[in-house]
Order: sequence, then C-alpha cells, then structure tokens
Amino acid sequence: MPDGAIRYYYINIEHDLFDQIVCCRWGTVGTNRGGRKIYVPANIEELQALLKQLAARRVSRGYELLEDHCP
Repeated sequence: MPDGAIRYYYINIEHDLFDQIVCCRWGTVGTNRGGRKIYVPANIEELQALLKQLAARRVSRGYELLEDHCP
C-alpha cells in the first residue's frame, strides 16, 4: 500500500428478502483492492452487538467513525 493511501471500511445495514443483514466493504481509495463480508444476525440484539463489535475493532485499528456517511 502506498504511503498516504486512504483506506475505508464501510458498514451498512441492508435488507434481503427475509432478514436484516450487515454488509461490510473495505479497500483503498484509487485501487481495485478490497473486499466484502456479509453477516446475518439472528435478531436485532445480535445486530446491535455486532455493529458495536465491528466499530470498536475498526477504531482500535485507527479508523475514524462517520455516521450516516455514504461513500
């Protein structure tokens, strides 16, 4: 990764046909590198716990939290 590269990690709650899902996308701005992971929580409490866990992990790795931000 080049010096000064801008990384992103985007967490979004989406709806499929039956449930709410958590979709995580990450990568580096200006490159084709990145990935995506889908989580399917069993209920709203699990969804909220998952969001807190993911946010805490990203903050511990130096990411800045932006709420209601679309890339």
